[in-house]
Amino acid sequence: MSWHYGIPNLSVVFLLLVSFSTPSEPNQVCSFEHNPLHSGNFSREVGNLKQYLLFDYPVSVPSNLKLDAFCLELWEVHFINKNFNNMLSVSGNELKKLIENVTRHTNFAKECNFTDSCVTFEKTNISHFLEPIPSLLATLRDKMNEQIDEEPVDFHNCTIIQCQPDLFITPAGEKQRRTQPSDQNFLGRSHWGLLVIPVFPILSLLCWKRSQRLPRFEEPDF
Repeated sequence: MSWHYGIPNLSVVFLLLVSFSTPSEPNQVCSFEHNPLHSGNFSREVGNLKQYLLFDYPVSVPSNLKLDAFCLELWEVHFINKNFNNMLSVSGNELKKLIENVTRHTNFAKECNFTDSCVTFEKTNISHFLEPIPSLLATLRDKMNEQIDEEPVDFHNCTIIQCQPDLFITPAGEKQRRTQPSDQNFLGRSHWGLLVIPVFPILSLLCWKRSQRLPRFEEPDF
């Protein structure tokens, strides 16, 4: 086999230089050039939906989201959208239309591909679930409007949902901790118990020997 060496093609060299010098594209995940919440009467659309739902219908809501100043509203919209899409799968045609009037404002959260493995949930009824949605969407819309004038709103740092650490102890847990001895105290007491057990026979033997050494007094005969 023979190898041929020569001067590289200038066009190839140029393409290589261009590929290395061209800046990489910014992260497009969860980045919005236009505000997806720019229009809509949130209160009216949520109010129309509320009239057709059972007030005690249960939904799951997150209970341990980190109170992040930048991401929190977007995280909450993500879970709101998931609940609405679950409701769509079990709703009739008329109810679907009302739900879709709201989800057209929340479906943009799907573009963020959130990771929410740390989140824990609690049950609430649908009326409590719906009540804060209009103000939440309005707050997020205003936040996005403040940033979108200069550049796209970039939420890619929010795609991994963060949770509060579990630092709380339930009252039952506190009671259990108060009533049960710690392991260290329990082990200490058990050691003392082991030491006390062989002491009793020794004390008994010493007392018996002492009683044998004491002089006996006999009553005189009269």
